[in-house]
Amino acid sequence: MPNAANKLPRRKGITRYTRAAFVLTTAALIILFDLGLPVVFANDIKMKVRLYTNNIRYDNKNLVPGEHAWKEREPLVSESIRFHTQAGPSVVCLQEVLHNQLEDILKDLNLGNDGQWDYYGVGRTDGKQAGEYAPILFKTADWKAVDKKTYWLSPTPDTPSKGWDAALERIVTTVVLELKHEGGQKVKVLNTHFDHKGVEARRQLAKLIMSKMEQGPEPAFLCGDFNTEPTDEPYKLLTEGGFKDSRIQGVGYGYKSTFTDFNHDKEANTIIDYIWADHKSHWQTYGVVPNYFDFYMSDHRPVIADYTIGGLASRSGCVTQ
Repeated sequence: MPNAANKLPRRKGITRYTRAAFVLTTAALIILFDLGLPVVFANDIKMKVRLYTNNIRYDNKNLVPGEHAWKEREPLVSESIRFHTQAGPSVVCLQEVLHNQLEDILKDLNLGNDGQWDYYGVGRTDGKQAGEYAPILFKTADWKAVDKKTYWLSPTPDTPSKGWDAALERIVTTVVLELKHEGGQKVKVLNTHFDHKGVEARRQLAKLIMSKMEQGPEPAFLCGDFNTEPTDEPYKLLTEGGFKDSRIQGVGYGYKSTFTDFNHDKEANTIIDYIWADHKSHWQTYGVVPNYFDFYMSDHRPVIADYTIGGLASRSGCVTQ
């Protein structure tokens, strides 16, 4: 009769194969450490991430002087996105996007073989399709959305609403994206469009958004049209909160101003569009690229910034480099 004491229960989910794999992996790591060879873990891999933000100008049916209809501007907007997001994982943040414009841009981007684009965002008027979106677009070959949420910038952030002295409903779109390759790093991206009239609203919006950026361990980026110049209080609140304006982290490329209006002979010289980052990423490049190609594709220029994420610990033995 077998000895009952020798019949130990097998742990659920653990087999001799998984035990063998664990032993072999541990042995391999010990050998690498003993030889002084670097061991690179998943989250140690450096990855460049490109952020692209642009207020594309809503589909206005009552054109102002110098403005062209959306159907004329659409190819330029879509091609600018496509051209500037060809190399490596990118995240695109757009403002003033009506539902029909979002459909047009996705249709344009998904033509050809450069990857399948997806998005997250809602219309600010009803939380569905009415009103302007602040959508976040990404290639599904690179990213998986693991969390997403829209907040209204008001005392009632979970329901469609105006806040303080704002003229219109304002939202911040938030997505946590996880890379599908390399180290599987995550990033949090927020996209917003501050009110153009409400001074108190812009102040409160900056405070509310900072609280959202600070949640979670992943690197966070904030993009959008802030209707705020560098001398204004909301800008100072963000910098005092520890967030970095990518425009002043190094030598930039292209234009200085981001808002042009539609008068090519007398362009506005205004900086109101930004890409902000917290301390969990490393600045690489910044640029403000053209919005005029015989006519304006928008009254805002696209803003682009590259950052690296990960790469915090390439280990050799017990030494962290």
